[in-house]
Amino acid sequence: MHRCLISPEDWDSHRIELPRDEAHHLRHVLRVGDGAAVRVCDGRGREAEATVELEGTDTVILHLLDVIQSLSPGVTLSLIQAVPKGSRMDLIIEKGTELGVTRFSPVTTARGVVKGDKHDRWQRIATSAARQCGVGWVPEIDVVAPLVEALVSRAEDDLFLVASLESDTQDLQTVLSAARDRNVTAVTVLIGPEGDLTTEEYALAREQGAIPVSLGPLVLRVETAALYVAATVGYELRRG
Repeated sequence: MHRCLISPEDWDSHRIELPRDEAHHLRHVLRVGDGAAVRVCDGRGREAEATVELEGTDTVILHLLDVIQSLSPGVTLSLIQAVPKGSRMDLIIEKGTELGVTRFSPVTTARGVVKGDKHDRWQRIATSAARQCGVGWVPEIDVVAPLVEALVSRAEDDLFLVASLESDTQDLQTVLSAARDRNVTAVTVLIGPEGDLTTEEYALAREQGAIPVSLGPLVLRVETAALYVAATVGYELRRG
């Protein structure tokens, strides 16, 4: 069944007129017909089945039936990500959304180069990925900020991890297994840039409570590390 995403403020328990972009996608890309059944969600957990009413050439009205469920991400996962070169941040956001990342905080670091803030583009990518794979919560995308700002503004009660190539690390699965036993419900992970975080940046992360964790014996590319962590957190803390 096709899915539509609307903003929470546009949610109505009976009748919703889809925003132009969603209406165009449903009507002209997916070719959904009058009277068809679809699902609609607000990106913040509410989801319902609805029937389609086509008006004019561009308008789509949804008539809501019963609310199906109030989805919950369970354990939240915030990714503080040093923005990599090229379009790899696009991939991290797209696939990270599919893997259940609930917040992305793109950051600048000493060894990273960021050319412009692509916040709007990244938000569209996250929204599209959520629609495609059935994620009930569209991730929040922060504006690009210096690493120090992201560290001091994170939630203090999160389990805070930093993927590290240094020697004094703990095994990621071991740390997450212990977190599962403690019923941890929020995780923040810092992934550094190409060339890794500097010694000073690692020290700053530790001062903010970060636990250095190893992702295994191989040196992973930035995007691989981010998605590996997202998948592992999901498996260890959201199963069962």
